Amino acid sequence: MTTTHTTTPVTTDAKPWPMLAVAGLGLAIVLSAISTFWDITGNDDSSNGQGLGSFLAVVGIALVAAAIIFGLVARTASASSGARRGLVLAVLGFLSLVVFWTGLPCVFAAGAAACALVASPRGTLAKVALGIAGVTTALAVVAAIIG
Repeated sequence: MTTTHTTTPVTTDAKPWPMLAVAGLGLAIVLSAISTFWDITGNDDSSNGQGLGSFLAVVGIALVAAAIIFGLVARTASASSGARRGLVLAVLGFLSLVVFWTGLPCVFAAGAAACALVASPRGTLAKVALGIAGVTTALAVVAAIIG
């Protein structure tokens, strides 16, 4: 008895940007909360009560940035423009490490990853964008904990 197996390629048109938008925004909010409410050095005077207000302002900045990045850039990225858009967002995310407390590095990095993952074929630009996005995310985590 002979059994024949045929494999049918599975194609999906699912875009990675919705999941990455939630992940990037969620990580930005968590890191902002860590950098606002947790002082690892112990020399922050939190008696002024402005921690919650500054945290909510940062959450607003991250929400607006995510709406722009994912609504206008990552959502509309195509197979031909994804790598270039991803690289631009990755570089902007790396540069935004200067203001890491805003949550922007994680949002930019997630947008860069979303764009780079739709690029076809995933060439050098897309791989560089993913690498820069990964480094940016790691540095943002370190900055939130130490900074």
